[in-house]
Formats: sequence, structure tokens, C-alpha cells
Amino acid sequence: HDLLRNIIVELGYTAQRVTITDLLENTFYAVIELLDREGESVAFDARPSDAIALALRLDCPIMVEQKVLDISTASTMKPEGDFEDTELATEDWPDLIG
Repeated sequence: HDLLRNIIVELGYTAQRVTITDLLENTFYAVIELLDREGESVAFDARPSDAIALALRLDCPIMVEQKVLDISTASTMKPEGDFEDTELATEDWPDLIG
């Protein structure tokens, strides 16, 4: 991440933002947006973990699209009174990974 940050800075690019753009099948997607020396926008896909690490090094905003928040919230909500049996869930892991 430090190397990529240095390359971006040396090329004269400016970090505009990092955006978490989607959540599909439990996988997040992100885009890094830069401005070149002429002010033209350049965007490229990246893993969210890499995009966030780079954003922290370049001191640029980290955004999340509303649909990602909506999908994430919907997938974690449970009906009222529906409690997960943590002990049972822990016991199931050996069968899942075995």
C-alpha cells in the first residue's frame, strides 16, 4: 500500500475518494477514484481492504453506496425473538470444515 501510494503521488495524481460500491454473495467491491494532473478522473476496481488501506495513506474520503448499506442491513436482520444458539453454531463448525 505504501508503494502504491508513492507511485500515485510521484505520478502527480490526487486521491479523490474510495467508494465501497457493491456487496454480492458476501463479497464487497470497491473503486478507487483519482484525479490526474489535468484534472481527469481515473477510476479502478480494488479489493475493499486494499482500497481502504490506500485511502488512509492518501488521506481521502471513504464512501459507501447506500445500496451496500441496505443489503448489509437486510442480511443481518433477524425476526424479533429469533435467537441464534451460539453453542450449536460452534459445534457445527467441525462438520463444515472437516
